[in-house]
Amino acid sequence: NSFCTLLATAMSSKMQSHPVGAKTKFHSDHIAWQKAVRHKVPTLLEVGRTPPKCVLSFGGAGFLVTYSLGVAMFLQKERPKLLAESYLQGAGSGVLPVVALACGPEHVDIEKMRDLIIQNRFPIWKEEQRVNAIRSACEKHLPEKVAQMMSGRACVTIGMSMRDSGYYQQEPHNQLYGAQIPTFDNKADVTELILAATAPNNNKPYKFRGMPVMRGTQRSISSQLDPFVRHIFIHGLAGTNSKIYKHHRVLIGRHGCLANTHQIGRRQQQLAVYPFFGGEDALRQAFDDGYHDARRYERWEEDPYHYAKSDRSPGDDTDWRDIRAAIFGDRSDEGKGGI
Repeated sequence: NSFCTLLATAMSSKMQSHPVGAKTKFHSDHIAWQKAVRHKVPTLLEVGRTPPKCVLSFGGAGFLVTYSLGVAMFLQKERPKLLAESYLQGAGSGVLPVVALACGPEHVDIEKMRDLIIQNRFPIWKEEQRVNAIRSACEKHLPEKVAQMMSGRACVTIGMSMRDSGYYQQEPHNQLYGAQIPTFDNKADVTELILAATAPNNNKPYKFRGMPVMRGTQRSISSQLDPFVRHIFIHGLAGTNSKIYKHHRVLIGRHGCLANTHQIGRRQQQLAVYPFFGGEDALRQAFDDGYHDARRYERWEEDPYHYAKSDRSPGDDTDWRDIRAAIFGDRSDEGKGGI
């Protein structure tokens, strides 16, 4: 009896400190947001269906997505079988190579996409310029059946944010770590999805399917997808030697990671968000670097059971300059890599 009395008292005090109405409102808003944007984690493993060989997960890198486009070009030209058997995921500007690979070279020219990005450089916080440039390019260059081509083949991550300015001042239902969008209606819907995924984090979220969306940070959340399928993370922005970037490399290094290590971290950040001061040449060079790094990468066809038994992920004490060695296996050419 004394235990029941104690339990009832504890429950009563908990209900008083956390009003039911407030909890219900937060829960209903949270669910409404997910329903409106149609968040659904794709099912990769199903009985009777061949699972994808791997998940090719493209992280956001701002304008340095040209590096990821170089990797995408390699996959398209030299690994078509692996590409056909893989599932695609994109976050931030990483949605661009995902769209290009899902549509195929006969519908979307990756080199033309690279040139459009280089020709339309702007500070990412210039919202009107960003929206006009991306919408115009999508209307002109995406095929009419882009939604059908992406369905069942790819998903896009939106709504991710961390400690960005203004993020925690948003309504609770906007403070979601991320949502997976695997369904697409038509070309206009895909265009709006690209705009929502690439929007910078600020106090004015982009509206997608009637809901305000904080865009994805550089980090993809492919970890939401089935962990029994191997994930290879492709990132045009390796970042600095900070806790956030180290944590990111720990999460994805075990499965496979191909990251841009051809500029120092601060230069990468500048090229990603404000690509001037030699940005045209640097972004074009990043495309070539991505292609050649992908050609050197030896873990594309790795046995999916091998990575589970051999933990190759960098530790928390990994220095930024060691990433290239982790990717390519030795440090003999570190001086040639532009680090």
